[in-house]
Amino acid sequence: MPCHVTKAEQSNHVNLLLIQEEDTYVDEVTGKRKRTDLDAPIRFHYVLIKSLSRLIRSQITQNHSTIHFCSRCLHYFYTPEALKRHLRDCGLEKPCRVRLPTEDDNILSFKNHKHDERVPFVVYADLECLLKSVNREITTTREVQEHEPFAVGFYTHCSYKETLSGYQAYRGPDLAAWFARQLYSLAKQVESLYDNPVKMVPLTPQQETELQQALLCHICHQPFYGKNGCATTATSLEFTEGLLIPFVTFSIKTRASFLSSFTISLGMMLTLW
Repeated sequence: MPCHVTKAEQSNHVNLLLIQEEDTYVDEVTGKRKRTDLDAPIRFHYVLIKSLSRLIRSQITQNHSTIHFCSRCLHYFYTPEALKRHLRDCGLEKPCRVRLPTEDDNILSFKNHKHDERVPFVVYADLECLLKSVNREITTTREVQEHEPFAVGFYTHCSYKETLSGYQAYRGPDLAAWFARQLYSLAKQVESLYDNPVKMVPLTPQQETELQQALLCHICHQPFYGKNGCATTATSLEFTEGLLIPFVTFSIKTRASFLSSFTISLGMMLTLW
């Protein structure tokens, strides 16, 4: 990986390979390579790289044809033209490199435990459109068809009470205004539920015993220290339930005219909220 990348390459630019020389041995127990003398200085030596392609090509392919590498990020290309196009963009960004896992830290684990819990409400929406023939030219592109929405539907799912789930659909004029009114009504309904939470059902004696004897966090499954509880402090803070309703759409964001009208209608309602 590049240790240093110059800001501006000159006509006589060269690449150097840094070699590290030290006395090491392989530990028979761990199988890891260790230094023989920790106090001995580590020696470095620079070697001229005549061809970056010949140096690292075998790591990419067994083919003997030339591969063109970017010396800033080590991405490779099969033609000089492709490399030149890449360098125009790569030169505008900061140098980057891929960091591989170390022997002591090479296991990935799930950490975003705030996404474990099901959200109380989620909305799935979709549009039905007709293909309308048009003939417009925009720069170098000529449009021949456009989507004209004629129906909209959405399904609201509640994870804890099925009676609060339901599907609504509408076909007719002012689709965006109708859709905005329905989402506004849903938001007000959910807000009232959040403002008036239902009290938790008391734990049974068995559940109370399991809670007091618990040694692992029920969210991240990691041990918590000190007094037993139901979750570690860090996880419980991260697990705090938000007040947002996830909105999943399949095609609305690609319908510019509908999205514009919907945004204006919803914005006016939120202003009055």
